[in-house]
Formats: sequence, structure tokens, C-alpha cells
Amino acid sequence: MTESREYPAVNLRHPMMIFWFLIFIAFSTFMIWLAFVITNVWLTFLFSIFSLLTPFIIYYSLTTKVIIENNQIVKKSPFRTKTMSFKSIKSFGVYKQEGKFARVINRDEFDKKDWLGQNFIFIANRKGYSPLSFRQKGSIRFHYFKELYGIIENKIKASK
Repeated sequence: MTESREYPAVNLRHPMMIFWFLIFIAFSTFMIWLAFVITNVWLTFLFSIFSLLTPFIIYYSLTTKVIIENNQIVKKSPFRTKTMSFKSIKSFGVYKQEGKFARVINRDEFDKKDWLGQNFIFIANRKGYSPLSFRQKGSIRFHYFKELYGIIENKIKASK
């Protein structure tokens, strides 16, 4: 019998995520207003397309999941599914993303609250994984949750 548990891949309660959602909603509202003010058909169409991006971004954030099974981890999003067995994981940890910069952090920094930076869990099937590398094939990344990190860590140790 395969036991699987599902977790969100995006932390919607993080202050930076709330900030970006508010920006997207304000931008969409502005685009809808411009569509009514400007009488040009093509600009109205363009503004309508831009305003439809916000619900799509919210849908993507709500539906992207991490599924932990007995012998593998799956990241499922509306566009693709990534699967990796626990035996093939060679790099595992947490990194902090601050703008365009990312750095792998130590265990004592995992739970520190930061308004600008977000913590992400990474797992990769090669040693020496770097979150800033252009070669992201063979890796799975998602927002850090304390419970999820502990479960993955235990599964990796049990698989070796």
C-alpha cells in the first residue's frame, strides 16, 4: 500500500507573497479601468489580457503541490510534474532567495522571519547543487515548510 501526503508548494502566507498578490491585484484593477477609459479596441484587448494574468497566477500558486510518497517525491503543477526517488537524492537543503540572489543557509537560519527573503527547499540528483546554477535539470524546488523539511529529511535517511 502506497502512502502519500500532499503539501502546498507555495507559502501563500509569506509577507513577500502577500505583497506580490496585492501588486498583481492593483495592476489588474488598473488595467480593467484603462480598458474602460481608452476607446481603442486593440489597447482594450491588450489591457484585458494583462488583467487576466492575476487570476492565473493565483490559480498556479494554489494548485502547485508537493506529494510525498513512500519512495519518491513529486512536485505537481498545472504545466508539469517532476518526480524524484529518495534513493537518487544527492543534494538536499534550504536556500534563501533575496531578489536575484540565493544562498544556501544553515539549519539555525531556517525559521528566521525575513520580509524580503523567502526560504526554499531544494533536492537534486547531483552533488554540489547550486540554486543559482543555470543547470536546474534534475532538481526540485519549493517553499520551505518546517514539517515538510523534517519528513523529507527522514525519508532520505531511511532510504540510504
